[in-house]
Amino acid sequence: MDISGKLVGINGKSKYPLGGIDVFKLADGSVPSQAVFLPMEALSWAILIDTFQQLVSHLKG
Repeated sequence: MDISGKLVGINGKSKYPLGGIDVFKLADGSVPSQAVFLPMEALSWAILIDTFQQLVSHLKG
């Protein structure tokens, strides 16, 4: 939530995912290299609410 209380993102992935490197897909659909993955796995990830809304609208058709 932002300072106004508006929802701006949704928590998407937790630290140290059980699925390993395969849970991280880059924008082009590829998986990061091991060197890139190691620092990424310690981070928590979220998606912007706008991105989520676009995905939902595509699913609704």
